Amino acid sequence: MNVNSLLEQLAPLVREYEDKKKKRMDTGFNVFYLISDYYYRETFHGDILYALLSPEEKHGESRLFIDLFIDMINRVKRLVDKSDYTMASVEREYGTNDGNDMGRIDFLIIGKNNHCIVVENKLNNAGDTYRQLPKYRNDLMNKGYIIDAFVYIPLDQYKEPDKVDWTEEEIISIIPKLIIIPAYKIGTVNLIDNWLTLAENITTNDDARFIIKQYKTLLNNLTLDIMDNRELVDVLLSNEHFETTVTIFENRDAICKKVKDGFIESLKKYWEVKQENDKITILIDNDWQYVIQLYKANWKYYRHVEYIGKKQLPNEIDPIWRRFPYFPFGEDYIEEDKGWCYWENPDTLRAMHNGALLTFIVDEINKVRKRIDNL
Repeated sequence: MNVNSLLEQLAPLVREYEDKKKKRMDTGFNVFYLISDYYYRETFHGDILYALLSPEEKHGESRLFIDLFIDMINRVKRLVDKSDYTMASVEREYGTNDGNDMGRIDFLIIGKNNHCIVVENKLNNAGDTYRQLPKYRNDLMNKGYIIDAFVYIPLDQYKEPDKVDWTEEEIISIIPKLIIIPAYKIGTVNLIDNWLTLAENITTNDDARFIIKQYKTLLNNLTLDIMDNRELVDVLLSNEHFETTVTIFENRDAICKKVKDGFIESLKKYWEVKQENDKITILIDNDWQYVIQLYKANWKYYRHVEYIGKKQLPNEIDPIWRRFPYFPFGEDYIEEDKGWCYWENPDTLRAMHNGALLTFIVDEINKVRKRIDNL
């Protein structure tokens, strides 16, 4: 087991991985993050794409966005004659039935003389349904459509249509017209650089520009969430390093425990700390303590403040006490937005190891102390 050799090969890949994470765009006041329960859904991305693609939508730009979309397709392969789409319409969730299976095309751009473009949205990283593109192709051909292009839009830059269930005839028919345009990929045609950015720069509609800008930020960050780490994984799973990797993986629990134990020791440099299984108690003073505890229903850590003194508390404290989760006088999960409430997440382990979680707790306890003193 040659750990040093493995680490030497991993070092530059890890640096590259971390650099990519640092490039995450600041979301600022982003409307899409305010509705974050929805943006993982295919229909969410479909709503945005349709609102831009359809000339009938309220952006007031007529064919501008659909023309830019066709320009993007032709940058990959010269498949579409724009003159066939001067009066284009966009059908959403277009129903198909090839005689065996029914399906729904995410977007069907329909031009003159039955010319059409099939657009398949995979920005939620969903898998393909059974015989997805052949099913669409067969139905449209039966209806007399001329398919100029199949446009496949994945979030993952390496995702491609699943062709395992295609016939040889279907492969020969579809592949020459297949255009894969990922949300983002350096050095190749992608949705952000070659459609959304152009649309943002050209549109005269301020509302459209605002929506496009915010949607670009969302897509960029979602792309970084699944950033490519294949090289790193390939090194880990190479024949030379496989046994070392598996041994490290086998010791994951011990690694996590050591990081957590080190974090608790760092707390002890500031306060008296008691630990009982999944409960950590920090004594603020003789009357108050800050408690971190695991809630096993969802395996998240939360924290609250407990009064342990014998003095009569001020009357004003009771209504404040009961208005949780307004920590620092109620209870709340530890930095839920950062994922620090899950103590074995990589980001939480990093925060424990580099002192970020300690700083967070020190600041909170100082706020608690100040609030107690004010009362």
